[in-house]
Amino acid sequence: GSYILTVWTSQETTHIDSAPFNIVALPTTKISVTPASPDGDNGYYKTTPKVTFSATSPIDTNPIVYYYFDSGNPIAYNNTAISVPEGIHTLYYYSVDHQGNKETPKTMEFKVDTTPPSLTILSPKNEAVLNTKQCIIKGKTEKGATVTIDNKSVDVGSDGTFTYTTTITGETSFNIIAKDIAGNTKKVVLKVLLDTTPPKLSVTAPYAFQEVHSATVTVEGKTEKDATVKVNGHPATVKSDYTFTYTVVLTKEGLNSINVTATDLAGNVTKVSVPVTFISRTKIVLQVGNRFALINNKSVELDSPPVIIKGRTLVPLRFISEAFGADVQWNSVFKLIFIKMGKKEIILQIGVPYASVNNKKVTLDSAPVIIKGHTMVPIRFITEA
Repeated sequence: GSYILTVWTSQETTHIDSAPFNIVALPTTKISVTPASPDGDNGYYKTTPKVTFSATSPIDTNPIVYYYFDSGNPIAYNNTAISVPEGIHTLYYYSVDHQGNKETPKTMEFKVDTTPPSLTILSPKNEAVLNTKQCIIKGKTEKGATVTIDNKSVDVGSDGTFTYTTTITGETSFNIIAKDIAGNTKKVVLKVLLDTTPPKLSVTAPYAFQEVHSATVTVEGKTEKDATVKVNGHPATVKSDYTFTYTVVLTKEGLNSINVTATDLAGNVTKVSVPVTFISRTKIVLQVGNRFALINNKSVELDSPPVIIKGRTLVPLRFISEAFGADVQWNSVFKLIFIKMGKKEIILQIGVPYASVNNKKVTLDSAPVIIKGHTMVPIRFITEA
């Protein structure tokens, strides 16, 4: 209240001095926090703290409470619990009565982190199938977090990355847990499967050492579920019944190798190599007595027209051999003809009804002859040989 102080001497009643005094009782604020103390590690709240205030004053039955965080503006408390935001913050609070008497502000610090740490497994993928017992787990969490895999501590780099090497047998599960400074955790279960069995692969066409007469060859076969197939390094479409077809273009005459690989989800590989012999077909149209012929529908002029001798058709040797792309050599001393195409060599002699095909004696239905300076050979033997 208000008072006047009077001072005088003890022997005399003479008034000396007096002065008025006002004694003011300030309001008082109490704070209540739920949970009552940090429930995480290192002084952190893992649960968002809720704050309520109550204020008392000897001259005011309902003083007003004000609060703010850090350097914010004061807010009048409306008797509703307030939530402390994430992070590290200082709460300021005080009361003011109806006469404007203000309590000295009080403070309370909060460290709040209710968010689990990030945790990403970079490799292998969950439910991945591996073809080696060694399993290397790579992942990333947030900075400052710790990681355990099956309760074993893992070194975490300053950027949050980690690597863990172990071995697996069959189907294996790993419990991977990241824990931040506040004690929040995030768990990831990684499952992997060991498979070291190569996938099934069969090639049904072409068969080994098949002789083909077209540059395009259709490869057919079958593999197993989830396997991928490549033919000569190019992907082939695998159907729902695990069969596949792929068209190969052969680039050279003679022996070619068609390489087929099947790869399963674990990376196991099965390889099949199919050798085929490519002998291109050449269509030649000749007419007895006609100096012009067709090679694959293209008109060419012959040195000498085909003739029939004793019921057998003979054609100019050089024309027919070059039409097939063969090399022809002539021995004038012994009148020998050498024809070479790929790995096959044919030897003929003028007037002799025999020939040598890769050193094997073959009987001719008509002996080679020379007509007007041109060597004529039986067409059936040359084309078949």
